[in-house]
Amino acid sequence: MQLSIIKSKTIYTDWKSDKDFAKSFAKPKYTPKQAISAASGKVKSIFIVNLAGYKVTVKLNEYTFKKDKQPTIVGKINKKGEFYFFSLTP
Repeated sequence: MQLSIIKSKTIYTDWKSDKDFAKSFAKPKYTPKQAISAASGKVKSIFIVNLAGYKVTVKLNEYTFKKDKQPTIVGKINKKGEFYFFSLTP
């Protein structure tokens, strides 16, 4: 089962093309520590999950938070670096 929630002031930001999208996220906006800091408040309020001790991987605008024997959280950011989407996979 996968639970998805969108919560943000801005749902999405349009890009001119796939190339523009890829260019926007060619370099990660956040280090793993910064990503945990930026996402932890929303993740805790939505899923009641503490991201302390989670490992972070990044692919374009998608940040995946994983920890052994804990749910996996995926968050997506817009051009401004704001998380606008989170999903939890048990």
